[in-house]
Amino acid sequence: MFGVSGTYLRIATLGVALWGFTSPAHVAAASVDPLLKLAASRPGRDPLTVRVLIYSPVPIGAYTVDVSFDPAVLELVAVDGGKAAEFNAAPLSNPAAFASGTVRMSAFQMRRLEGPSGAVHVATLRLQPRAGPATQASRKLRRTELEARVVVLADTHGVTYRPAPRRTVLRYRGR
Repeated sequence: MFGVSGTYLRIATLGVALWGFTSPAHVAAASVDPLLKLAASRPGRDPLTVRVLIYSPVPIGAYTVDVSFDPAVLELVAVDGGKAAEFNAAPLSNPAAFASGTVRMSAFQMRRLEGPSGAVHVATLRLQPRAGPATQASRKLRRTELEARVVVLADTHGVTYRPAPRRTVLRYRGR
């Protein structure tokens, strides 16, 4: 009916199944543990701009990252894209959650199957310190931390990696 013999179809299916199980992305899956780094673009200045970088040995196709901070000290104003061309659009996030102090952001790219990998700037956070009286207690309160962790990373072949729980911390000291 389709002009394809049953034997040919079985061989083709077997070839696709074997290729999928032996592709380099699947073999390397056990050894991938991406690192996450938060880097302040202008340390000690307000507003605070924080770059979110993922260090990955495999080409990044998609990611989900959780970021948390003390909402009494900092206000998340915006989540923007990174400098990597594949992730220069703002990641998906819920602006209604910004005030809670915990934000999940996710993004995917369809530009390049072979990249990006290595140190990849995937997002930029813009935070504003909360206003408060200039007392000794408020200065002490303005010292806080931003924490982040990779929830899941997918390479460009669709293989997902759930890294070991590891948090990245950026200490903030407002003026």
